[in-house]
Amino acid sequence: KQTKLWSERFCYFQQELPLETPDVGNEFFKRIEEALLNKKDIEFSYQKRGATEPKAYTLTPLGLFLHGNSFYLIGMTPNQPKNIRTYALHRIHTLKVGFSSNNILAKFNVKEYVEKNARHFSGGEMQTVILRIDNLNGLHLIEETRLSPNQKIIALDENYTTVETEVRD
Repeated sequence: KQTKLWSERFCYFQQELPLETPDVGNEFFKRIEEALLNKKDIEFSYQKRGATEPKAYTLTPLGLFLHGNSFYLIGMTPNQPKNIRTYALHRIHTLKVGFSSNNILAKFNVKEYVEKNARHFSGGEMQTVILRIDNLNGLHLIEETRLSPNQKIIALDENYTTVETEVRD
């Protein structure tokens, strides 16, 4: 009875249009892990968004991260530690482990890198914002689904509420 009740009386609706998980072969993860462990470069063909054909790349892998349903590879152009890029794993067509890297970064933290350098992945520096919110249309931002835990009301009248909060750039 309890199972029947829950199946009839409870459901879940996603907030956004759900996207299917892109297909990425397990072999790519194994080869990237091998390259990271053995300090080797990778050679791969990658099709940029909007491109009609994939292009060949050589990269020193630095790490992986998951954003939503998609995995991303962070790596640097060999021997160019200031040239770090992000690649969607599902756009990689072929991938093989290459030769030993000549220039490995002694330390690299994927989370810190994304937060500081890849704002489109919800990274970026924290900043303080002040928002004037219409009480009727924006009540959920004031009371129910706040923008951050430190959000505070700094002004209030019958039509508008002004809040101050910290969010990522």
